Amino acid sequence: MLLRKLALGLAGLCAVAIAGVAHAADPVMYQEITENKPDLGANAKAYVGDRMLYSRSGQFKQCITPRFDALKTMLGANFVVKSGEPLCKGVPSDEKYNPENYINGSLGITYKVNYKVKPDGSFQLCGNGGLCTDAKPADALSVGPAFINNKNSVNQSIEYAGKSGGFLKFIYAETGPQGERIREFQIPENSAELQYRGAIIQIAKAGDGEIEYKVVRSFQ
Repeated sequence: MLLRKLALGLAGLCAVAIAGVAHAADPVMYQEITENKPDLGANAKAYVGDRMLYSRSGQFKQCITPRFDALKTMLGANFVVKSGEPLCKGVPSDEKYNPENYINGSLGITYKVNYKVKPDGSFQLCGNGGLCTDAKPADALSVGPAFINNKNSVNQSIEYAGKSGGFLKFIYAETGPQGERIREFQIPENSAELQYRGAIIQIAKAGDGEIEYKVVRSFQ
């Protein structure tokens, strides 16, 4: 959650957006898109720490997403696996997967990853030179489309941070090539509308833990 990240003082480029409002069940694959969620005019609800609105540019790709961390080394080569960071096919016909957001080789070289499924359903991830993870159960990995942000785009979101002292509180986050910027702002608790960075949100009901709203206009 962005609220937790703010409390920890965390900064940096978030290259993969996998949290927040869910995407369509059958996304368009391997095509550059700009996605604004939720849809304009749709009734929506967010709890404290949830993103109310986000805009991102990138592609849905066929990916495997590990739920574990691993590091294997041999003769100066490193094979790194990071929990929650997708490994994706560069094109649908690829047999191997690309590490999108981290180095998986030696001397800054990134190489592709092979996903090997065993007869009992367990699997190994293998890199260059025969470096492989230990065998893992099937539930240690998710397989399916993942949204990979365009590294040159600016992604924006607004998170609900609750109600306090007569005000509704929000957190605006922006990530892009220059890194991440997080800013808190607030409006009077009786406000019927939120306007910020070109976005217009009509507020139907807001409490300490949740807010009901409708997006009239997304980020401009």
